[in-house]
Amino acid sequence: AFKKNPSGFKLQHVPMIFEWLYGPLYGGQTSGQHWSKTHARRHVDMGFKEVNNVGSMFVHKERAVTVSTFVDDPLTKAGNEADNEWYDQELKKHFEVRGRERLTPTHPLSYLNMRLTCDNSGNLFIDNEQKICDYLMEEGMQDCNPVAVPITKELIKNIHEGDNKPLPEQEATRFRKGGGVVGWLNELLILCSVF
Repeated sequence: AFKKNPSGFKLQHVPMIFEWLYGPLYGGQTSGQHWSKTHARRHVDMGFKEVNNVGSMFVHKERAVTVSTFVDDPLTKAGNEADNEWYDQELKKHFEVRGRERLTPTHPLSYLNMRLTCDNSGNLFIDNEQKICDYLMEEGMQDCNPVAVPITKELIKNIHEGDNKPLPEQEATRFRKGGGVVGWLNELLILCSVF
């Protein structure tokens, strides 16, 4: 790592300070890759096989346990209570666990800002309805009709050919947030399709 001396701080004959890091720095470029490898290795040690075409999804070789993890948020499906308890205990051996909640027909879960519900047959349902309603409320669009003004080629062309003046800072921030919301919804819809 490279550190620049603070303004006014001088060491004789040492214009800069260098330090060695002996592991990944949280938030640093290599930390995500390090975490992913550690997470995968621990699950393989527990008897899981990582699904080849879906990273961070693991299926146990002998037990009825499937785990899908987004960064450090696991979503687990177990075939019975014994396998669920086994996974809980194994996870605690390898990682610091904040606690786990169980999805039941009367207890929905929030996972990555998605609402997970299930019926009495165990069918899983995933939606973003509340989060989408919250975003619409923030923008004063709670009564909007999503099909009244569809995005058309003409609308996109008009936006593109506009006056090209920069947006005022407040509007630019709002625009970036809106883009982030759309990206978030798109990313989560992709995640929903794999579990």
